[in-house]
Amino acid sequence: MTTYHFELVFRLHQDEDPSAHFDALFEAGCNDSSPSTGKTGMIGLTFDREAASAIDAISSAFENVNAAIPYAHIERISQE
Repeated sequence: MTTYHFELVFRLHQDEDPSAHFDALFEAGCNDSSPSTGKTGMIGLTFDREAASAIDAISSAFENVNAAIPYAHIERISQE
């Protein structure tokens, strides 16, 4: 397996504090990510995820975030 480095940025509710979701994200399987909260109503997660392919890594990360925050809307995906 290869480790893939990428970032997912999600839009939350407009005035929502993204740090309120840190525990739920960890419990949903995002323990290989670093969250960032630069803007109210947005959350970014930088992952270092092992997977068979980049698509598998990103898809599984998206599923983990969706399990923790089902209403979050993806804004951006970036991969290095």
